[in-house]
Amino acid sequence: EGITTAIIGKPNVGKSSILNALLREDKAIVTDIAGTTRDIIEGKINVGGIVLNLIDTAGIRETSDVVEKIGVEKAKKVLNVASLIIIVFDFSTKLNENDHLILKLTEDKDRIIVVNKSDLPKEIDLSILGDYLLLSAFSEKDINTLEKKIREVTNLKNIDNKEATYVTSIRAMTKLKLARENLDNALISVRNKMPIDIISIDLKAAWRALGEIIGEVSSEELLDEMFANFCLGK
Repeated sequence: EGITTAIIGKPNVGKSSILNALLREDKAIVTDIAGTTRDIIEGKINVGGIVLNLIDTAGIRETSDVVEKIGVEKAKKVLNVASLIIIVFDFSTKLNENDHLILKLTEDKDRIIVVNKSDLPKEIDLSILGDYLLLSAFSEKDINTLEKKIREVTNLKNIDNKEATYVTSIRAMTKLKLARENLDNALISVRNKMPIDIISIDLKAAWRALGEIIGEVSSEELLDEMFANFCLGK
């Protein structure tokens, strides 16, 4: 459940550091050796009520290493199923063919471009990246900025994820509030000694709202039968 979010980039740009920073834990191994992450690593976070399934992928590049090559292929497959892509570039490294390949693979996807390692000397050409975030994975302030960007993109793009827990929770809360309002109205009608037909309108509405939460909405015939013998003394 949640929005599948892939963190991708060429090796050693800091993908795992960003994953760890977002999760607030050291889930992925971080070293200066390119190709350390050879398989996908997953974690779940809640960003302002938006649940993300984060996937840290192996660095995308041409490689002769058999194990790393499998990881690269898995990373490319993740791109096809992810609803949101976080692309990571290295501020201290010039763009190469792997970077251009990643930009090409994600040009039709909802993506956030991150330029990591802002604390190091600049080598990257930023002119071709378009909209990007310059940050350091070790800066809490920068990670907060990234989380804000994630919220903006998911809301602006209206990224669809019918299985997301947060969508279900918001919908359920809305229905609960509606049921509460209808029950309050019914209670007011009872106190004002309104006709049973008037009271039953709000009670039926509350019943339907609660039924929609659990996926069980009674038919009009059943509701009418239930309230046909309804009396204020019961």
